[in-house]
Amino acid sequence: MGERLACTEEVAGSTPVRSTKYLGLAQSGSASALGAEGRGFESLIRDQLWVSGVNGSTGVSKTFSQGSNPCWPAKYLEENVMFKEVQLVNALKGNVNCLSELAGRHFCKVENLGDYELRFYLTENNYVRMHHEQDCCESVYIEDICGDLEDLVNARIVYFEEVSSEDAQPLSDWEDSYTWTFYRIQTLKGSVDIRWYGTSNGYYSESVDIDFVVE
Repeated sequence: MGERLACTEEVAGSTPVRSTKYLGLAQSGSASALGAEGRGFESLIRDQLWVSGVNGSTGVSKTFSQGSNPCWPAKYLEENVMFKEVQLVNALKGNVNCLSELAGRHFCKVENLGDYELRFYLTENNYVRMHHEQDCCESVYIEDICGDLEDLVNARIVYFEEVSSEDAQPLSDWEDSYTWTFYRIQTLKGSVDIRWYGTSNGYYSESVDIDFVVE
């Protein structure tokens, strides 16, 4: 019958609900049978999605199709499967060693750890770490993020590029030395611009460090 995933979720005021997800075959002539190319976009997961929620007290079950009104078990399982399948595809493609190699990949998760670090996950153990390794008397931080980081998740990356500029004006006239660093990330869902700002007395690095981490 295809892949099967199950989970049990307890909701306040009710009995636990066990949800089972099935991935089946498309009907002949349906949109699913046309494939991703026939519908004009790429999909990492198959389209036929059925979720059965069984109430532990009554034994009543319901089946939901992907196109029906959303329910919590269906949404949870669909996101869970997408997360796992994106990781699987990235793992099969291997690790990346530079930003240009991210084109065509998909992030399964993005973490914003404040003004000083972002992490872009390909798998749970393989991610791109954007930060600054502090030396001494410099300050390097994220000055602004334009766009929604969620647009970078579960969407094909078109490009991920870095642009440094010394032509842009400093945030303060009192800066001895400063550097703007811009990251532009475009996916099929949207785009995000990340602006880093670094300042120092001129003797320390004001650049952003990009690490390709494999744990």
